[in-house]
Amino acid sequence: MTEQQNTVNVAELQVGTHIRVVGRDTRGWTVVREGYLVAEPKHTTAQWDLKRRRVVRLHVDKEPDALPSRQNWTTVLPDATAVVD
Repeated sequence: MTEQQNTVNVAELQVGTHIRVVGRDTRGWTVVREGYLVAEPKHTTAQWDLKRRRVVRLHVDKEPDALPSRQNWTTVLPDATAVVD
């Protein structure tokens, strides 16, 4: 038997929600971030596959009270989903 996972569009996430999301770090490398969303999703523009694209920046940390920083952000495309616990 497999456990069913709840997925939510990243733009609909709420601060404090425990999530797992696949995105890109500051170097453009694919990363998996798992933890608490510590800031509202931020819509911005970033380099993505050698093009400037509209993206969503998420700050995800193991500590629910962590502050947003470059060490805990990941960037995803606006249509991405996150697994919510």
